[in-house]
Amino acid sequence: MILRDVCNLKKEVNTKRTEVISMMLDENKVRKLERDLVFFFIVLITFCKSFAVAAFHYYGNQAYYYVIFDTVLFALPIIYFSIKYKAMDKQNDEINKKMEHYTQIVDNTSAALWSYDIHTKQFYFSKGVSKLFGYKHNYLSYDPEKRWIDAVHPRDLSIVGELMEDVAIGLDTSKEFRIILPNKEVKWIQMTGSPYYSRIGMLDKVTGVVIEITEQIEYKEKFQYLAHHDPLTGLPNRTYLKSQLALEEKNLPFSLLFIDLDRFKIVNDTQGHEFGDLLLIEVSKRFKQCIYGKDSLIRYGGDEFIIILDNADKEETIEISKKIIHEFREPFVIKGLEFFSSPSIGIGLYPLDGKNMEEIIQAADTAMYHAKENGRNNYKFFKSSLNEVNRRKLQLENRMRRGLEKNEFYVQYQPKVRLSDDKVVGMEALMRWKSSELGEISPVEFIPLAEELGIIVEMGEWILHEAAAQCKQWQEEGLTELTVSVNISPVQFKDQKFVTRVLHVLEQTRLQPEYLEIELTESIMQDIENAKFVLECLQEIGVKVAIDDFGTGYSSLNYLRHLPINTLKIDKSFIHGINTKEDEESIVKTIVYMGHNMKFEVVAEGIENASQLRFLQDLNCEIGQGFYFSKPLTYDDFVQRYVANPSEGTLIKG
Repeated sequence: MILRDVCNLKKEVNTKRTEVISMMLDENKVRKLERDLVFFFIVLITFCKSFAVAAFHYYGNQAYYYVIFDTVLFALPIIYFSIKYKAMDKQNDEINKKMEHYTQIVDNTSAALWSYDIHTKQFYFSKGVSKLFGYKHNYLSYDPEKRWIDAVHPRDLSIVGELMEDVAIGLDTSKEFRIILPNKEVKWIQMTGSPYYSRIGMLDKVTGVVIEITEQIEYKEKFQYLAHHDPLTGLPNRTYLKSQLALEEKNLPFSLLFIDLDRFKIVNDTQGHEFGDLLLIEVSKRFKQCIYGKDSLIRYGGDEFIIILDNADKEETIEISKKIIHEFREPFVIKGLEFFSSPSIGIGLYPLDGKNMEEIIQAADTAMYHAKENGRNNYKFFKSSLNEVNRRKLQLENRMRRGLEKNEFYVQYQPKVRLSDDKVVGMEALMRWKSSELGEISPVEFIPLAEELGIIVEMGEWILHEAAAQCKQWQEEGLTELTVSVNISPVQFKDQKFVTRVLHVLEQTRLQPEYLEIELTESIMQDIENAKFVLECLQEIGVKVAIDDFGTGYSSLNYLRHLPINTLKIDKSFIHGINTKEDEESIVKTIVYMGHNMKFEVVAEGIENASQLRFLQDLNCEIGQGFYFSKPLTYDDFVQRYVANPSEGTLIKG
């Protein structure tokens, strides 16, 4: 805006200057004409005077006519020139006033107009230059070229050199550079110039404008900073990574650590985003303590960070990774509360794992997911075999979507046995997938992928309907006490239409709600308010709720006792430790006693031998599952083994 105003001012001044010069040229023409007329009238008057004298001698008294004529002829030019010169004086006053007015405008503006004479090699500046450079105007009157160049910032002298070259050959030019004022203040200025040619086409002068652009430069730098840095942590962001750390600028090998925070979502969901933001700030501080000045720390997005270790070998990379993991053993204190978080670190090496930054980040990201799958809170280097894992995931993704349409998914049923009398009282419905192209796919492989892709909601509704319909069919065949349990994914549970979908299934299958049990993991505690609302809705409907794999996840007994839950299922990892690990036996005892005290039914998963069964029976654990009773069965196997011998609406173990 300032530059445009100054340029307009410059144009206006030049226009007025041209008008003034034109007027001055016209005045010169008038003066020449007047000189010629004066000479003409002098000759004319002299001739008339001589004529009058001659006429007087010749005509006598009658010559007074000629004398009067002579006098009038002499007076007319005097009157004419008096009027003309008075008008010219008035015009000159107007010109001088205009010149003074435009001179004041130029001198009082914050910009400076300048001119460079090609012939004399001299610079001329308007008085505005003193405001820009902080000098008195007469300071630049002596050797102005040297003195204004002396004010240029040493690092910008090359830019001024280019400007001088452009000026010398008459090119349009515009350069931005810094100057240092006498008080050591640094300013940014912009200097523009345009050539001025003589009438014969020769370069005569270069004229231009100098304006201060410090504010614009500072705004631009601030904008650049905000565009390339994370406003929360102040760390460089993903944009900075792409623009500033291009591999073309790196001739040395480096390691890239892709870090994701474990259990960060729990803090964010349970304590709120403010706590999550404060945790990210503290996390970034710990990362900084683990790296050196030459290394780069970037917040890649969310709870993902990238560390680039310049010229680091594998041993140094391992050392830094271990240091990071060690630093995270200490809790983070946020508003007086302690929180634990751990890093899962994936490592990509340049140029071993990729030829450009995008490939290295992808390699490290793949390795990070491998670290999470292997227990979290550890580091993993990228291996080419991990690409096979990714290709496998992509292969499964493409076929999974078609698998539902082609009815490739089916249900297996694992009996739930009442330990007091060894009778089957229920079944757990388990989803299975036999691809027509890939064969049998493990649930451990396709369930997490379905959750990641969002397909799990559709799949979960399908198995819920299949299990409820099957249970209703067996009840109609006389097994009136049989119940069915269905595992619900955390993704499915968070679906806003989950309760509506459950109601729709019950209406379609006509199964009474008390015979349907929803199995959930402890991860629902991450969003306790939503969990409580959904569970209360299910309780109102009459559907039972079980907490699956209890003891392995995030839970709070305070929340647990206030939630409408019917059953606790002890994770099979604790059952396997019975008679072999005292600490795990103690855990099982604690869960059973706690469950009974809280009026929960307790189910033990993974029973594989008689000694485990007796241990649980001694604790009065109500229900058991496991290979000791039966592995998951298809519909036909389940019917053949259990349904063939019903007794008063119950199933007897075969």
